[in-house]
Amino acid sequence: MTKWKPVPRSDNNSLGFLATAIACTVVLTACSNGADPYLDNDNSREDMSLQHQWSELMQRPNIDEVVAKYEKMQKEVTEALSSELGLPQWSIGGNNSTNPGCNDFRQVDSWDAIKESIAGTTTPARISTEQWPKAVDTIKRVVAGHGFTTPGLVVDKGDFHTMDLYDGYGAKFNVMTGTEGNNTVIGVSTGCHLLPEAKQRGVPRSTATPPTG
Repeated sequence: MTKWKPVPRSDNNSLGFLATAIACTVVLTACSNGADPYLDNDNSREDMSLQHQWSELMQRPNIDEVVAKYEKMQKEVTEALSSELGLPQWSIGGNNSTNPGCNDFRQVDSWDAIKESIAGTTTPARISTEQWPKAVDTIKRVVAGHGFTTPGLVVDKGDFHTMDLYDGYGAKFNVMTGTEGNNTVIGVSTGCHLLPEAKQRGVPRSTATPPTG
């Protein structure tokens, strides 16, 4: 059973937010006034009933299933980059962190649905500007097979490069290289998914029949 606990925002999230600002002001990326994945402010389902939101989540894999899928994808990406670009061995830093509730499914109880950030993986080498286009092609080829085909933030500023890709559940894949640590970091954060026990129950917590005894 998946356990969750709130965790503070990491430095990588701060870098992501900074990169968003760079994208809007320096790279001249069009930034809308609508939902922003960095601010987690998607209100497109705000008028949907609990039952409609629940029904949509029931059609998704549960959180444990989707995390296993993304961890496999992350490993495939690092192996491909090492093979094609000669990057040194990757290491996983820390543990997965979970966040209760989903702003994009606000009607659903936070004990039923969560988002999870998968522990990032790092290699002690940066991808050079000359290698970056090949790295992008390699990454896109691998993650497309897992549904990550929607482009997000892209920043190319000197030796610093970062790119986001999204899947249909709102999960984000991020690669970042050329940071102060002179390394390359890959991370994945999920969209909103039900806990296994919630999906097995089949109905929202608030409407479930209490056990008798």
